[in-house]
Amino acid sequence: VAELLDACRDFSSALRKIGQTTLARDFESNIRKAEALYNSAPSNQRQSLSSLLLLERESGIHGPNGQLQDYSAATGLLWIRRYLEFHLDMYRAILASRDPADAAIDAYQTQIEPFHGWALRKLFTV
Repeated sequence: VAELLDACRDFSSALRKIGQTTLARDFESNIRKAEALYNSAPSNQRQSLSSLLLLERESGIHGPNGQLQDYSAATGLLWIRRYLEFHLDMYRAILASRDPADAAIDAYQTQIEPFHGWALRKLFTV
């Protein structure tokens, strides 16, 4: 888990270096959610994401029917996965000779847009 969080920090740094500071800030806020749980967990429950997420679930912070709280590590890790999938799709398309703008739009529409509300969709499509 520590290696994953370190890799996420490195990726965030790379985002900043290529000028994607807004994305990097949002990505970092999700990393902090995961790190907060990791740092507060007993060492025997830091070995896997499964054990960390189980610990969080057992703490009772989530809503009824497993509704995730925005400040939770589960939500942070979910958004980390979505951002990584977005970048993977975008860079894969660029490497296949797609126009970078089209690749970014397609990756956004596939990986992120279904989870954004109306206001964020408008912000990202401007």
